[in-house]
Amino acid sequence: MEPIKKHLMYENKDYGFRFKFPEAWTVVENPSCVVALLAPKNNIAELAKKDVVSISTDNLIDNTFDTNLNLTYQDLTSQPMNLNTFIENSLNQIESFLKEFGLVSAEDAQLSGKPAKKIVYTGNVQGKYNAQFQQYVTINNFKAHILTYTATRKYYPLYLDEVNDIISSFEIV
Repeated sequence: MEPIKKHLMYENKDYGFRFKFPEAWTVVENPSCVVALLAPKNNIAELAKKDVVSISTDNLIDNTFDTNLNLTYQDLTSQPMNLNTFIENSLNQIESFLKEFGLVSAEDAQLSGKPAKKIVYTGNVQGKYNAQFQQYVTINNFKAHILTYTATRKYYPLYLDEVNDIISSFEIV
């Protein structure tokens, strides 16, 4: 039986949202995004004992990547668009800068009780990390709320449940 994890609440009144996150994650307010959550660093030896990964050079390199969930915000008042157009534009932009881009899935979803899109894609980051991304996007009052989970492909499944819990707790207030 796994121990019950303690959760904290993050709220940003300037951007009008809040969410719960596991206490072990680190909150970083960042000018390039509204807020980033950094997952705890992986202990390769512990993961190897659990047969999640083996101790190898590739896994040590993957462990230098900061698994994270970023929350960004885009004001669309000067260029209003619907969710489908926003997603199409976003995917075109992502494909143009992310090497080895591959769309895994795109589907309708809910975020804070509002219609959203969930897209999952892969690509190469900084020429050395094979990453996987899960992104939720909703538009509310001409403002796009974008939540993007990023991890190396090997570590992507490790935090997916926690990330989905964070996303489920996300509220536009």
